[in-house]
Amino acid sequence: MIAKNIIDKAMALLGYADMEGNTDSARFQLTSITAVNAIYSDLYYLNNKTDFKPITSANDSVNLEERVLNDVMPYGVASFIAQNMGDTVNQQFYSQMYNLKRKSVSAQATITDTLPTVEIEGA
Repeated sequence: MIAKNIIDKAMALLGYADMEGNTDSARFQLTSITAVNAIYSDLYYLNNKTDFKPITSANDSVNLEERVLNDVMPYGVASFIAQNMGDTVNQQFYSQMYNLKRKSVSAQATITDTLPTVEIEGA
């Protein structure tokens, strides 16, 4: 998914877009890229990944799981944008939503069930 899709979802959540989903403000555009990078890096490192590469434009791909891109990331991006715009009500609401949804994102490690054994020397 490209960053623009995530930004569009966040703007729709905030109600900052017009009827066609457009936001013409240059301030929104700059803030949006910064917001995506902040949330992208948070979610990227949360899964114990390395070699994070930030996006540089709205057409860059964001490489996370589909559920994270659709159900978690837009709330974090919306919170960041609202904070930058001085919209404290939306910032608090979407920050809480992001933190709740963020808890469901964790590293999926393989757990091996083993029993302890005792090694006897000379046996």
